[in-house]
Amino acid sequence: MHSAKTSRRLCTIALVLCAHAPAFAQTSGSITGTVVDTTGGVLPGTTVTATHVPTGTKYETQSDASGAFELPNVRVGGPYSVTAQLSGFEDLTQTDIYINLGTAALVRFQLRLQAITDTVTVVAQINPIINPDRTGAS
Repeated sequence: MHSAKTSRRLCTIALVLCAHAPAFAQTSGSITGTVVDTTGGVLPGTTVTATHVPTGTKYETQSDASGAFELPNVRVGGPYSVTAQLSGFEDLTQTDIYINLGTAALVRFQLRLQAITDTVTVVAQINPIINPDRTGAS
């Protein structure tokens, strides 16, 4: 009888531990968010890089067709510096992002179009129709 009681107690403890195993095993968090332009249009293909400032560890992904991105399994703590880059748009960085155990930090980016600074130089050469040095019929 004593061993049956002990077995039930051990089974109960095992069930409790199994039910909470994901919480015990969790050692990271994630960074999720969206990337849009100034009109609210989604920006797929944006490179999003998160840098854990104290260690320099980098995590990188690209936004999907809906402008959403996820950086799973990032180190907890921080601070993180998160940058969004897309050709034709100004880079945007958000700082002081902290990751909590088992949760996702939400980071939203709104990118502005990059200013176009091309310079065009036009050089004209004049070919005179009348040559003042020549007189008379030619």
